[in-house]
Amino acid sequence: MANLPSGNMMPVGSWATFNKIRLEQGMLAFWRGNMPQVWKTIMQNFIRLGLYDKIKNFYMPYESRKYVGLDYFVRASCAAVTCMTI
Repeated sequence: MANLPSGNMMPVGSWATFNKIRLEQGMLAFWRGNMPQVWKTIMQNFIRLGLYDKIKNFYMPYESRKYVGLDYFVRASCAAVTCMTI
């Protein structure tokens, strides 16, 4: 339980909590501490984009028109899933 001065009650619900933070600390309080998450997301996307072609070439070493039907789908799906797990 949070340490509250006597006579104060915790806000009930998400909207009440949002309003309390906005009034007491300002709108910038919602952004505080978010930059590490932003940098992590940027780095993950660059790594995925950089490695996707290399992984796809591993699963599909020949031209993609040589693969048809289920074979193409399975190989492309494996390359995509491998990149998503990085």
